[in-house]
Amino acid sequence: MSIGTRIRKKRTEKGFSQEFLAEKLKISQGTLSNIESNKSKPDIDLLKSISNLLEVDIYDLIEETKLKQVNKDNSVGYLAENQNFQISEKLIEQYEERIKELKEIIFELKNKK
Repeated sequence: MSIGTRIRKKRTEKGFSQEFLAEKLKISQGTLSNIESNKSKPDIDLLKSISNLLEVDIYDLIEETKLKQVNKDNSVGYLAENQNFQISEKLIEQYEERIKELKEIIFELKNKK
């Protein structure tokens, strides 16, 4: 099942119209229609917003989709089709905190010059 199909299914399960969800996402109803009919794909930020509004895990929307991978030899393949990826929220939090710390260090080093 495609991302668009999953979004449409979850939206209808929640009882949301396309117009309602599009308004909440601050996109046009046509854009949402194109996503649900697989004419276009949402970017990661929009996908996060959709998953939040539909109250589903983002991975429930992307599961079973092909994730593109470029190999060292520049060949293109797909990662783990039909595999459920699980990234710990705590791990993401830790990375974000570390990035923040590194940005502060860079800022301090730049200002010492």
